[in-house]
Parts: sequence; structure tokens; C-alpha cells
Amino acid sequence: ATTQMMMNTTRAPSKRSRLEKQIDTIIFLMLGLLFVMCGSGALLNALWTKSHGPEMWYLAPDAGNYEFDPDSVTLQALANLVTVFILYGYLIPISLYVSIELVKVMQLVFINADARMFHRETNTPANARTSNLNEELGQVHFILSDKTGTLTCNVMEFFKCSIAGISYGRGHTEVERAIARRGGVETEAPEQHAPGPKGFNFRDERLMKGNWRSLQHNHVVLDFFRLLSLCHTTIPEASGDEIVYQAESPDELAFVIAAKEFGFVLDKRTSDQVLVQEKGADDSLIERKYKVLAVLEFNSDRKRMSVVFRSPEGHITLYCKGADSVMKPLLRQNDNEFMEMTYKHATDFAGSGLRALICAKVDIDEVTFNEWNVRWEEANKSLVHRSEKMAAVAADLERELVVLGCTAIEDKLQDGVPECIETILRAGLKIWVLTGDKQETAMNIGLACGLILDSMIQFIIKTDTPELRFLKARLQDSCADLASLTKNKDAYDNHLFATLKEQLAVVAQNVESCKADDANQQFALVIDGEALDSILVNDHLADELLGIGMSCSTVICCRVSPLQKSQITGLVKKNGHMTLAIGDGANDVGMIQTAHIGVGISGQEGRQAVMASDFAIAQFRFLEFLLLDHGRLSYKRLGRMIAYFFYKNLLFGLSMYWFNASAFFSGQTIYNEFYMSMYNVCFVALPIIIVGFMDQDIDFTTRKQFPRIYRQGPANEYFDMKVKLAWMFNGIYQSVVIYAVPTAHYYMTVEPHGRMPSLWVVGTTMYTCVILSVNLNLAMVINYWTWVHHVVIWGTILAWPVFLVSFGAMHPSYSTDVHQLLAEELLDSPSFYLVCVLTISIALLPDATMRVLQRVYFCQDHHILQEIERKRRSRANRMGGKIPSLSVDMPLVDESGNSLPLLPIHQNNKVDAQNQFADQRWSTEGEHGIKIHTVIPGGVTNNPLSHTSMQSATSSKAPVR
Repeated sequence: ATTQMMMNTTRAPSKRSRLEKQIDTIIFLMLGLLFVMCGSGALLNALWTKSHGPEMWYLAPDAGNYEFDPDSVTLQALANLVTVFILYGYLIPISLYVSIELVKVMQLVFINADARMFHRETNTPANARTSNLNEELGQVHFILSDKTGTLTCNVMEFFKCSIAGISYGRGHTEVERAIARRGGVETEAPEQHAPGPKGFNFRDERLMKGNWRSLQHNHVVLDFFRLLSLCHTTIPEASGDEIVYQAESPDELAFVIAAKEFGFVLDKRTSDQVLVQEKGADDSLIERKYKVLAVLEFNSDRKRMSVVFRSPEGHITLYCKGADSVMKPLLRQNDNEFMEMTYKHATDFAGSGLRALICAKVDIDEVTFNEWNVRWEEANKSLVHRSEKMAAVAADLERELVVLGCTAIEDKLQDGVPECIETILRAGLKIWVLTGDKQETAMNIGLACGLILDSMIQFIIKTDTPELRFLKARLQDSCADLASLTKNKDAYDNHLFATLKEQLAVVAQNVESCKADDANQQFALVIDGEALDSILVNDHLADELLGIGMSCSTVICCRVSPLQKSQITGLVKKNGHMTLAIGDGANDVGMIQTAHIGVGISGQEGRQAVMASDFAIAQFRFLEFLLLDHGRLSYKRLGRMIAYFFYKNLLFGLSMYWFNASAFFSGQTIYNEFYMSMYNVCFVALPIIIVGFMDQDIDFTTRKQFPRIYRQGPANEYFDMKVKLAWMFNGIYQSVVIYAVPTAHYYMTVEPHGRMPSLWVVGTTMYTCVILSVNLNLAMVINYWTWVHHVVIWGTILAWPVFLVSFGAMHPSYSTDVHQLLAEELLDSPSFYLVCVLTISIALLPDATMRVLQRVYFCQDHHILQEIERKRRSRANRMGGKIPSLSVDMPLVDESGNSLPLLPIHQNNKVDAQNQFADQRWSTEGEHGIKIHTVIPGGVTNNPLSHTSMQSATSSKAPVR
């Protein structure tokens, strides 16, 4: 078993963020620019030496020094190339990677320490397992989610059942109540009763306390209860006077507990024997020993489990339970009186959000079993294709089954899931739910948790059409004849392909027509597992499905296997948008590893998903904080930090290049070597790191009210080409100003003692302007000032004169040309202060002007929200410190109750734009209907969605407000 597990495991993929890949590209471009600068400088210097070198007698070109020898220009060019390569090397931000990792680690600490994502019930905090993908959390387009254990608690409760065609159990499920609340329908309060054992929430006196013995079909009820107590792999363990059950899944645990409550107690289990205590008519316990002959295990392909027992009376019986779609072909088609009603009840249960499994049995004679057992043992011992052979042999025995009934297990929604999904949808993300449940169950869970909104148009793609049902029946009838089987299989596959192609075309056409009528219309798509099987193996159909899915806010895929989850994730990932997969079990590992970002939920099914994930949380609702707070801020902070790094290095490197151009590219530096060494270490490093993990544009309360602000990340507004070019041109422009203004000033200046300013006076002045420019430029883009920002920004600027005084006071052997430079030449020079102020003003004025113009005339979403926050703080001051609620401070709709789209803002309508942005909620007032389009060949029909005991759907669509 261990060897098989290791063979089935896959190596976790290496994931890098898009931002890091873009950094690599920019680094290569900067490296290319460096080579161009070095090559052009070396070539021009060689040409200058060749043509003008003999005239420069003071350079002693005839002294044999190759640096100035016109006859050795090739050697000179090579030496100059190395010199300027070292000189301009500051163009490449080597410290960027170290700074980014430091910032990402701090962001990771913030994620792990967020008390909002701490689950007190299980004492589980959030766990960021990697720091590579922090910023990716702020750019997610699609969320692909498991259902069981992710949206739901994965704590199963036996709620209802159907036995012998009769439905048992009463009460409304949590899903029914949630759907009713969304539809404005009042439901009766849950019954008040004594709490039962965990996993059992069944209420029906007809089956309790042995009352089932008086029912008409009590022999079927007996077999049903025996199936619950036997058809599993649960191990009982004695714990004092109690029996504790260790089950492979919460479903099996619920079955065993239900059987115990009905009077069939699983007492002991060995490898080949199961002991059950059955309660008799007089409440006495009767011990029955069943010999285990074979266990046909459940897997994602079979979707069923069977166990073969020999009863104490010597009869051999196979008990089987499984999904309705898988079980139906295995049932005896004639003389199966309860099949029709059982399947009707299973559909009703699924409509209530319950997980339904069909239960069946078949009695096997001794000869048949012995013949089958020989083949079973051979398949079990096979070393090649063992699993396939065992599945084929198992299918030979699972035939002509007789229906006993079906179980209905309730898996309640996790706390806060509907609210979290509503916020995520308002933020502009699209959600795909990949579940193994049947269509009715998945759809009603979607309704209950807000995945399917009243305002959505819903499309259903399925293979359950009359023509396909007929072809499937004919295919099953022809199993004995190979030629007929092949012919019918081809006919079925061809018709299935044509049906799905037509359905997808109809959906695509209707989506386009609906969008033409209303660009803001939202869509939901539901597709079953058999349709997915055929679509995923055909590239054309897969692309069609992907195109439709891109237009839908919600996609629900039913009856999917773990492999299909991974394939669907890969399909969505193929379009280039950021994907996030979230799940809680081992069957979710594939999609978690396939997606750009994998999030594991530490739930009831072990820690496989957590171990394969990039981020781990305890509840689905924490995803809101992970994405909309930590992810959004991490992206914006890192995007700004990276752009700033290239800007400051470009400015510094080009300022040296412009001076070198005036010195005939001789390799002469304008800055002292110590200045250059300290630039990225002391004078510009710390401020951007602090901004990288502390800057914040709006507070969390405002983000909660307006989650639409998250859309800036998927749109890449903070690191798109416009942002990169803006920072690049800003760096080029400021480098020209910082070189041109000081050199022009000092060129025309004569010192009081009659000398021209030295090279190091000019260089120190330029360096001072560089320090002031890059730090003040950063100060202009900070959104959220704290005392830390003030200390770091102004402290860094003040550190420069302190360093200059300290370094200049050192012995000349250390301070060299800048010995006492500040004290003797700059400190008492008015022109020094004048040129610094003038240079900084000219350098920063265009950038400051553009930022003001953008905020007034072309403001972004966060600018509007900052204005709203400013108004709130202003009102709070007038109200004595009480901050008003945003929902009170700004209206959400206009006077007519209609939503207002977000438009570009001008100064004269800024308040109107704030009101426009404030409308972020989809109203559910008025009619509560869902327009459902069930796609059939040739057209679209509107069908009401019915729910068990509650019908709140109509064929009309509620207006969006």
C-alpha cells in the first residue's frame, strides 16, 4: 500500500509569481541597456582618441600609455569597456532580490499573525507555506473550489432516507432554509428535541425504537439497516463503556452511527469477520457474525463500494452503495419494484442539498461466487494493470442488484460562506465549483451560499436528453455482441459530440445576445460530469467551454473526479488569467498543484491538501481576508517597490553616463567611490523596504464596504506597461536634470578665492540631489504615513550630511579627494543650497504635477475611496470622534434605486463619482426569481427550479439594482 501511494504521488510543481518573471525580463532589458551604454561609450572614446588624441598634449599621447595612444585604440576600447561596465553597473538593481525577499517574509508574518484568520474552534491560524506568491493573491481572476469540506463543514449527519419506495425523515435542511431566506419565504423553526449523537439528525418515529418491524416491507428495512452496519470499512474501538468508530470518511461514520441508532451496533471487526449486535423485538441484543468474503473498494472511477458477506445462516450476499448515476445500470431492470420511487426520492433529497446514495443488494449462490472468487484472486495478485483488472472483475459481480433504498446525508455550510462568496463576487472574481455531487445537490448548495444569484441567467449543459438516453439503453443491451457493441458505441459517441457541440453553440449565442442587451448581465453555468468527460478530451469543445466560462460569474461542474478537477483547472489556467484552487482533501491535491495558487483547508479529511498547498487556512470565509486584504496590498506594495527600484537605479546610473559623455567617455567618475558603494546600502534602501510592507491605501473597513477595489490587481494597474514607462521616463528625466543643472551652474560659477569649483564639489552636489530626489519622490507616493515612515524617510535624508561630515573628517588617506569637503567648500556656499533647491524643484515638478492632475481629473478607484475616508474623518471630528458608517455616509443607489456605474472623475463631479463607486451590492429586493436556461438542441427553454418543500423560483428575472 505504501509503495502504491508513493507511485501515485507527483512532485510538487515549482511556482514563481508573474511579478518575479517580469523582474527577470526587466533585468535582461537593463542588462542590454548597460551593454549598449558601455559599447557606445567605449567606441566613441576610441574614435575621439583616434581623431583628437594627438592634439591633447597634456595627456602625453606619445608616452607609450595605451590609454591615450591613438595607435592603440583597440586595446584602449577594450580596457574602457571594462571600466565603464564597472562604472555603470549600478544600473542593475542587484539588491532588489534581497529586498523583495525581506518584504515578502514580512508580508508572510502579517498573514500568519492575522487574528481574523484564526479559527478558535480548532486553534488553527493561517499558514503561508511559501513567500513566492504573496503578490499573486492580489491578481486572482478565477477561484476553483471543491464543495465538500470547503464550502461545507464535511461533518455529515444522517438526515433522511428512502426505504422500499417510502421516504422517511422530516424537517428542512440548512440549504432549504438558506434558499428560503434568499427568496423571502418564512420557514417554520426547527423542532426542539434532545440532542442526538454527532452524525445523526434523523427524526421519524416510524423507524425509531423498533417501530419499523410493524411496517409492510419490514424485511427490506432489515436489509437496509444491515447494509448500513456492514457495507463500509469502519473500525470500532472500545473506549471505556463506549465504542468509538474510526471511519475512512465522514459519510461512512454517519452510516455506522445511524445503524447504531436504529439498533444495529457495529461491535467488532477483524480482517475477515464483522460482529454486529442487532436489537431484537424485546430490545435484547442478538450477536450476529458475518464473514467478509470480499471488499470491492470505492474509488473515483467506480463511485461505489460493495462488500460480500456470508451470513450466520450461510447465505452469500453482496451489499452495494453508490452514486445514483453509476448504480442505475447495475440494477435489475425487471422485477425491481422500488427503483422508480427510490430514484425520485434521491432527486428530491438532492434538491434539498442532501448527499444521496443508492443502496442495493444481490444474493449470490455458492457456485457463482466460487467461480468469481478465483478470477478475483488472480486479479488481486496481478503485477500488471492490477487496478484495472480488479475493477473489471468486481463489475462482473455487481449485476442485477435489487434496490433497497437510498440514504440522504446533510453536510452543512461553513459559517460565513454566503457572505464571503458575495464579497468575492462583488470584487469581480469568478468562481468555479468542482464537486462530485449530483446536479440538483450542487445547484441548491450554489443557491444557498450565493453562488447563483437571483439576477443571474443560468445555463445547464447536460447529456440527459431523450435521444442520448435511448442510445445509451441500446448500448447497454448490446454488451454481449462485440460488433453490435462497437457500432452502438460509435453511434452514441457521435451523437453525444454533436449534442454537446450544439448545446455549447446555443449557450455562446445566448450569452452574446444577452450581453448586447445588458453589458452588466451576469451568468451561471452548470455542467454535468458525463458532458465534461466528452468535452475535456476534445480540444475544440474544451475551448468552447472555456470561452463560455470566461463570461460566467459562476460555473458549477457536477460529478467530477479528482483527475477532472485537475484537468478543468489546467483548462482555465490555459487562458492566461490567474487561478486559485482551494480544497480540503486528498482528491483536491491535483487541482491545488495545477493552479497558479493552491490554498488548502485544514478540515476533516487529513492534511494532504494543506501539505500540497501554498497557503493554508481553516475556513473558506478566511479567503476574503487572504485575497482582498493581504493579496491586494502585497501586489500593490511589491509593484510599487519594484518600479521604484528600477527608477532609482536608472536615475543614478544615467547621471554618471551623462557626465561621462561630457568627459569623452573616458571612464572618469563624478562620484567618490564611497558614495557609490553607500548608495544602495544606506541612502535609498530602507525607505522602500518599509513602504514595501507597511504602505496602505485604504483601511480594511472601507475595503469591506467596497470590495470592487480588488479589481485593480487582476487589471494589473500597479505594474502594467504604463506604470513601468512612467517610472522609466521619470528616472531618465530626473537624471538629465540632476546632471545638467549643477554642472551648468558650476560651469558659470567662480569661487570667492578665484578658483573654479572642483570635480568633487560638482559630484557631491549631484549626489545630494540624487538622494533628495529619490527619497522625496518616494514620499510623494506614500498613502499611509506613520511615525515609522517619518523616521525612515527623513532619517535617511539626514543621514547623508552626517555621513559626509564624518567621512570628510577622516584622515585624507581614507577620505581622499572629499576630505573636509562639506565643512570647507559646501557648508558656507549659498550657491550649493540654491542649486540643490533649484535642481530638486525642476526634477520633481513634472511628477508632482502629473500626480495632482491624475487625482483631480483621472483618478483611480482608491483615490475615490481615500476621498470618502477623508470625508468620514472630517465628519467624525465634527461628531466628537464618532466615525460614521460608510453605508450611511454615502448612498448606495441613486434616487430611482438604480445602480450607478463607475465613471472617470472630474473635479466638478467628484462627489457624484464617489456616490457611483459606493454602489457595490446586488439588490435582492422585489421579485425573487432565477431565469434558468436549460440548453437543448435547437433552442433555449425557461424552466423553474423547484426545491423540496419550498418553491421560490419563477421564470422572471429580478432587476439588478
